[in-house]
Amino acid sequence: MQNKKVWLILPVFLASLFLTKVDFAYGQEFAACINGSSVLTVNADGSGDCETIQDAIDNIANGGLISVGDGTYQENLVVLSKYFTLRGNVLDPSTVTIDANYLVSGIDIRSIPTDSGDMVIEGFNIINGRGTNGAGVYIYDAYANISSCIFSLNDATGSGGAIMAQYPSDEVTIEKSEIYSNVATTGGAIYVGYTQNGTFTIKNNVIYDNSSRDSGGAIYVGDNSSPAVYNNTFVRNDAANHGGVIYISAGSGNLNVINNVFYSNSASEGGAIYLDSYLFESIIDHNSFYLNNDNDFYIHSSSKEASQVGINNMTIDPLLTAVDSDDFTLTADSLLIDTGDDLRLVDVDDDYDEKSRPIGSAFDIGAYEYGEDTSDDFVSVDEDTEEEQLLIEQSFCTDGSGVIEERTYDSGETYSVCVFTDSSECELDLYYAGFCAIGDSLLEDQPVEIACGNFPDVSSADFTAEECAAITWAQDEEIFTGNDETGELKPSDEINRAETTKVLVETFGFELVYDSSTYTDVLDDSWYGPYIMSATENGIVEGYTDGSFKPESTVNKVEMLKILLETADIDLSEVDTSEQVFTDVPVDEYTLWYRPYAYFAYQNGLVDLEDDSEQIRASHILVGWDESEINSDRTKEEAYALISDILDQINSGEDFAELATMYSEDPGLTASGGDLGYFGKGIMVPEFEDAAFAIGEGEVSGIVETEFGYHIIKVTDRLEGTLNPHDGMLRKDVILALYRLQALGY
Repeated sequence: MQNKKVWLILPVFLASLFLTKVDFAYGQEFAACINGSSVLTVNADGSGDCETIQDAIDNIANGGLISVGDGTYQENLVVLSKYFTLRGNVLDPSTVTIDANYLVSGIDIRSIPTDSGDMVIEGFNIINGRGTNGAGVYIYDAYANISSCIFSLNDATGSGGAIMAQYPSDEVTIEKSEIYSNVATTGGAIYVGYTQNGTFTIKNNVIYDNSSRDSGGAIYVGDNSSPAVYNNTFVRNDAANHGGVIYISAGSGNLNVINNVFYSNSASEGGAIYLDSYLFESIIDHNSFYLNNDNDFYIHSSSKEASQVGINNMTIDPLLTAVDSDDFTLTADSLLIDTGDDLRLVDVDDDYDEKSRPIGSAFDIGAYEYGEDTSDDFVSVDEDTEEEQLLIEQSFCTDGSGVIEERTYDSGETYSVCVFTDSSECELDLYYAGFCAIGDSLLEDQPVEIACGNFPDVSSADFTAEECAAITWAQDEEIFTGNDETGELKPSDEINRAETTKVLVETFGFELVYDSSTYTDVLDDSWYGPYIMSATENGIVEGYTDGSFKPESTVNKVEMLKILLETADIDLSEVDTSEQVFTDVPVDEYTLWYRPYAYFAYQNGLVDLEDDSEQIRASHILVGWDESEINSDRTKEEAYALISDILDQINSGEDFAELATMYSEDPGLTASGGDLGYFGKGIMVPEFEDAAFAIGEGEVSGIVETEFGYHIIKVTDRLEGTLNPHDGMLRKDVILALYRLQALGY
């Protein structure tokens, strides 16, 4: 009877473990970690209400406060459809560390509806994030105010080393934070895209030593985005290609970049800022530019001086206190003190150190406000009105010997132009902003000639600006010198084995070897003999078992990548090849030998894929109505109510495949959980395709309407595109790979 009592008690005890979480390490229950709490605490020693920060997030009520004590927390946090304040140590964020442990993003925030309430993250040191996008903090269809944080050592293979916000549902603000030593392919520190539903403000931050493998060393502004960048200090950020600090894509406009310091940043084009197109309603003014390469700006195919973009931009030494030791405060005699624009109307009312702005008669440029707070004595300086701005623009025109004339758009709206003595003209605001110059309108129909080497068969009209730069570089370095008789490059021809040895010997500086050939088909007096023997002696290439070298045989893409990366002595041991990346490179024993080379080359931009060859694998849930292609007895309003309820269940954590089996009206897919398999572009109807390709792997769309009904789409896998690994490598592709490789520092 005693034994029976034990067995009766034991199930009760085991059940209690699931009902009340127990920390055996500390011997305590986290009974206070109750769902719906308005305030929860987390401490590293286990003394808080909840054991982990994620536990607190899961249980906090909307609008609540989570207070996190000093210590290091190895967690990867997920915030889904909730809003609250997550607070560490605002005065010293270095004491509260979220260590993502090289796994995924530090904090993943998704699906917070517009106007829900404040979502705040403040006082944290966020490190070691890894992920495709937003390695530190990833925001998708959501919003947040990120304040008084530190971001470092975060690495995104895609975009936004520290922070990425895409399709924000409301206002996103990044302020009073230190963001350094982060890296991504685009946007070494921050990436912002598609901000139609909310504003994006970056203010009072110190952003330094971030890098981009492609463009936007600190910030990458994607399509349909209009961020405001106020009173930041940018130092030593670098992009391999465009925009040492900021890259603005062609699809963005209405950008405000005001009161920032740009110091010693670098890129191949646009050391500070690269603008991919004209920005019609943007202001880039009251900034300080110093020691940035390539004339600070690169705008619409040409470099620009800072003063051409904004008349109040400065190009003098800002006199930062101690750049070498990362002290970017202004010294007392800096000319950036009291020279910035008044930004109180857009809530720039204190600085990185939380001093009031402005202290003197105007704002200091950069993240720091110099001197003691004398704001009580401050006399307001009004911002320029539209009329005053127009007068400034008109003066700029007449000072340049122009005459102002009025024009009328087809819509009937009027605008002003500045007409010059050569009969060319510019719209007044574009001329003032530096986006149009004297003579531009006379050349509109003439192609802009870009240096593209001087091979007789190479025209800049057939190549991108980067390809032309690569071809020019390859010729200057005598890596490709053209045919001895015709001088032609023949860029679209496949490279052969003999040419490959010349390319590698010249690129990496090996000595030529004039010894007698050891190959049966390589003559001693051939032009390529010394290159082949040099490459052989240096272990770059070897011949065939029959004693031949086959110098005229072509080299395919993966063979070339193997030779190139091994010659550059690049460590590929950390390259993860366990997941399929390309549509035509399966993960199997046949591709095992070349996947590390192909993956590294693609991840670092050394090879390009076939246009529009990307494929995704997706599942969907389809609900029809009485007039949709998938016919149903319900009305369209009833169908929308049902699909909305299903989406709410998904956002609450319900299994997508199970919901598809339960609700989806796609007749062939209910048993497979809605799985559509892999598909590329041009297969699905446009509305479905646009939505599916716009979301990332593992993400779920909103409600998508097509002729078939209402859909919810989940992308379960993504293949980047077609590599064509066994096709011969073209000369122009070899040149571009070498050019990008040396830009990466190899």
